[in-house]
Amino acid sequence: MLHDQEVTTTSLYDYSVCLQLLGQKKESKQLVETIRNENPEEYSKLFKDSYRKYIIFNNGKSRIELYKHRIPNERVVATFDTIDKTWHDIPFSFNLIKKNDMDLVALRRDHVRNFHQDLSREDYIDSTSPVFSTYEDKFAYGTSLGGYAALYFGSPISDIRILAMAPRNSANPDYGARTIVVKEPFKHISPHPVSHNPNITIVYDPQNLVDEPYIKHEILPSYPKARILQIPYAGHRVPRFLAQTKQLKPLVMDFLQKKPLKEIERGALRKKSSEYYWVVSDYCLQKNHAKWALDFAQHAKEMMPDFDRPYVSISKALVALKRLSEAIEFSKEAYDKFPKEYKFAILLAEAYIANGNREAAINVLEEFSSRKQVAKVKKMLSRLKKDLIPV
Repeated sequence: MLHDQEVTTTSLYDYSVCLQLLGQKKESKQLVETIRNENPEEYSKLFKDSYRKYIIFNNGKSRIELYKHRIPNERVVATFDTIDKTWHDIPFSFNLIKKNDMDLVALRRDHVRNFHQDLSREDYIDSTSPVFSTYEDKFAYGTSLGGYAALYFGSPISDIRILAMAPRNSANPDYGARTIVVKEPFKHISPHPVSHNPNITIVYDPQNLVDEPYIKHEILPSYPKARILQIPYAGHRVPRFLAQTKQLKPLVMDFLQKKPLKEIERGALRKKSSEYYWVVSDYCLQKNHAKWALDFAQHAKEMMPDFDRPYVSISKALVALKRLSEAIEFSKEAYDKFPKEYKFAILLAEAYIANGNREAAINVLEEFSSRKQVAKVKKMLSRLKKDLIPV
């Protein structure tokens, strides 16, 4: 119990956060100011990397973390992690929010195959509404899975501003990526409940063959007053394209400062983005334009030699063009460069198969499997050994 604890700077500050969670904004703010003024040195020790963290919800799979900035403020950002982040990593956009001296409410997860199907909107709102109610300015920001979550969980928050990039939830059985393993079946409301909030901005690539139908049929009807910023051939990883064209930071800064968001520029700027060239290459492959795909992918590779995706496109394009000797040599180069990536073992095996060398394909897959067990590699290897893949 609080009355049994020794009164220290730490206990007083933690109590101020309890007051905030109870919606007692005035009392919480006054207590923090008292602590800062009476013992500034001890106050500064409360924070690590500018923040003091509190877990305000945890069901073992998803948890909500409150990060209180060392500088008391009236601004908070709700963030939602991308598909590659778990609660063992720093939250999405942590450093940018820290530089803006803002508080943070981060939705985290235990595993990269957790798509928050364990968490209902009601649980999120019940846990966070007392916190959000104490701030003057409220924002929600995310991309991909995080963009989806910013809309799904963030839109019920009163007076919130939302920036959602390429919103997608791979757990959705109708629109999710079929290659991604989902730990729990889809349970969220679909389409999203309608929100008439005019302070929502959705950014996406209308040429993306996965994102476009989902956003068009499931997302946009639920947010009829949202502003839509389309970036053709930016791909699903919209922030990467924006960063490479020097537009990401200005866009997010304008968003956090409640300024009108500018239209996204493409034109000559797109030529500065290796992501753009790879996306166009991948699109050409899907439309069976292998020669164009090869040219665009090679340019992306020249711009960013350590970017793995153009290597995939080049290998596929060479096979499609029946330049099989080149495909094998290039796939070997890619496999040597990215030895931990199973997709390059598969690509090299496919090049060998196209060239009529099933044994070489088996050897490649066995070599990879001796170092790392991957279901897709094992499945392909099993089929090859049973001679189910025609040579």
